[in-house]
Amino acid sequence: MSAVSRAQVLHSTHEFARSAAHVYGATSTAARIAGAKSDAGEEGRILDAMLVAAEKRLGGLLGPAAAIRSPAWGPHLHRWGAAFPDAPLLPEGRAVVPSARVAFCGDFVEGGEGRGGSVEGAALSGLRLAKALQREIGGLCGVD
Repeated sequence: MSAVSRAQVLHSTHEFARSAAHVYGATSTAARIAGAKSDAGEEGRILDAMLVAAEKRLGGLLGPAAAIRSPAWGPHLHRWGAAFPDAPLLPEGRAVVPSARVAFCGDFVEGGEGRGGSVEGAALSGLRLAKALQREIGGLCGVD
């Protein structure tokens, strides 16, 4: 990516996402493959609300206001359909199944910090699993 190109991804709160759950985004998989309809006016309203929040909270970190409002590509609204995992979440103690040689990580794994079901929870789950695998594999190889 060149010095003048940058990509920005905005994630909303659960509350905001739930209030906009009826809008898929014209470029989403649901719209492209399944034919889900998206109201262009509602999509624009949601995008604007997210951009306003980003400008308010991040200010100059985003670059010139004109750049975020008139990008070379986008902005695109994408609602991840699996973004609302239902309780109960998978207990972390059950996320690794050595006998099956399988492990799970993601927003559906409860990490004990109350962040399950979120992007942050998914990232933390992945980091915890990576450390657990590193310990397991390192132990097999004699490396800590």
